[in-house]
Amino acid sequence: MIESLIKRVPTAVLAAVAVLATVLALWSGAATYQLRTDGAAANHALTDVAGTEAVIDGVTEAVETVFSYEYRDTARTREAARELLVGAAVEQYEALFAEVERRAPERRTVLSTAVRSVGVVELRDDRATVLVFVDQQILQGDGTHTSGASQLEISVVHDDGSWRIDGITVL
Repeated sequence: MIESLIKRVPTAVLAAVAVLATVLALWSGAATYQLRTDGAAANHALTDVAGTEAVIDGVTEAVETVFSYEYRDTARTREAARELLVGAAVEQYEALFAEVERRAPERRTVLSTAVRSVGVVELRDDRATVLVFVDQQILQGDGTHTSGASQLEISVVHDDGSWRIDGITVL
């Protein structure tokens, strides 16, 4: 009788382990499916390499264009901004750029902005949030040269085939 009990115990233990492993596998599969269908996996910033690169390229070009100007031709920068900005960013930029257009000619200001680093924080379908680190050089007609760095949080939307800025926050 003891021998038959000893023979059954390993079988019972193996069966219990198999049942436990099956339950864990089912639970893990269900949790993975839920992550993929919920918001957590909808962020493609790390999984969509081509999409992330497109956002980085679009934001780099837009930031360098919109935040660089030459006092003799601020209209060119304003026109470019009309192509690269949408939504709330248009109002933000218009308020800022009105002051630039007023002061730049008298001071003969040239502003050059270079994007040094871009990090895509979130990429979801046609929207993205990006951190941008820029260096800015300001040259004025009196020979004054100033340089500095800024950090921006930029929100962009994919619109009409390109990424356009729809929100700017200076950090």
